[in-house]
Amino acid sequence: MLKEDIYGYLKHGSKKMPMNRYMCAFMLGVSERAVRNAISVLRNEGVRICSDSHGRGYWIAEDEEDYLSFRSEYISRATEITKTVKAMDDAGEKQISIFGSLRALFKG
Repeated sequence: MLKEDIYGYLKHGSKKMPMNRYMCAFMLGVSERAVRNAISVLRNEGVRICSDSHGRGYWIAEDEEDYLSFRSEYISRATEITKTVKAMDDAGEKQISIFGSLRALFKG
């Protein structure tokens, strides 16, 4: 039911007047996290829900250009997250060995 309610709100939004997730959560009496989760489910079902990096809100793509603009930004964010995870993974063993050595120093 929440998913359908949010979809209904999204249909009334636009890129110029996006749906604010905090206001939506307040109006539906749910948490902001519940709104984000429902939007994620809708996106995974193929609904072209757009947002921007400025956090203004969400809207359903009005045309292909609108969707492609969102898609480019979304992929860019995913790429940055992937780079960060890789850097953290690569540093992990070094950090673990350094912290292990420091612990041994202070225990000894």
